[in-house]
Amino acid sequence: MLAVKMAGRCKPGYDPRNGSQDLRKKAWYLAAMLLKLAFCLTLCARLEKLTEIKVTFVCIPLWALLTGAMAELGYNIFPDRRD
Repeated sequence: MLAVKMAGRCKPGYDPRNGSQDLRKKAWYLAAMLLKLAFCLTLCARLEKLTEIKVTFVCIPLWALLTGAMAELGYNIFPDRRD
């Protein structure tokens, strides 16, 4: 029974709070993917010496991604109270 329950959670689009993904969650996943891509591209440009970008500016997409991930984690850990 446990294996069936775990397989159901791994199914794409599964959200234990309401059973479906809303537009906000899909937008977050898209933004996270774009932030990761921006960080990788700026880091590669910096390491290959294609541009003279400060490391601070290279890390801005990474910091935004980590901040958003912490907010998403907090949202998942502390569900809405329905008293």
